[in-house]
Amino acid sequence: MSNPAITPNELLTAVRDGLAPLAEHWEGAISLATNPFEVIEMLAQSPGTPRIVILWEGEADATGGQRPGGIVTHTVALIISMNRGLPIWSGQVVSGAAADTPSILERLAELRTAMLGIAFPSGSTSQRFFYLGADSETTPEGLPLDAYRLRFSLKAKINLPA
Repeated sequence: MSNPAITPNELLTAVRDGLAPLAEHWEGAISLATNPFEVIEMLAQSPGTPRIVILWEGEADATGGQRPGGIVTHTVALIISMNRGLPIWSGQVVSGAAADTPSILERLAELRTAMLGIAFPSGSTSQRFFYLGADSETTPEGLPLDAYRLRFSLKAKINLPA
C-alpha cells in the first residue's frame, strides 16, 4: 500500500492544529487566509491580542521535471501580529509594548520553533518544515506593518492521474 498524498487543505489543517496550543497559550487568535488580501483584512481587525495568520503561498514541482513526478514543494507563510490594527510599524513593537508582554520578536521565535516541531507521517512528506526566513509584513503599497511574515516549505506527494 502506497503512502497517501497530502492536499493543501490537509497541510493547512495540520499547521492550524499544530499551532493551536501556542495561540491558546498566548490567549491569541489563529486564522486561515485564502489569499494575501485576506491577510491584510485580518490584520486590520484589532482584538488587542496576538494573531497568527496561516497562508498557503503555493506549490512548485520538486522533481526537476521528471515524469512521473508527484512531488511538490509547498510554501506556507505564517504572519504574526500583536494585532492592534494597522498602524505603521514602530520600534515600540520590537521592544515590547509593556514590561510583562513579550515582544513580537520573542513571539516570532516561539512561533518558528512551534512550526518546526510539527511532524508529518513519513513517506508522504519531508516530515518537517524547512525554514525559509522572515520579513516584516507590508501593505500592497509596501508600507511596513506591526507584523512579520515567516515562510516555510515542505515537500509532499501529490495525486497523479491513473
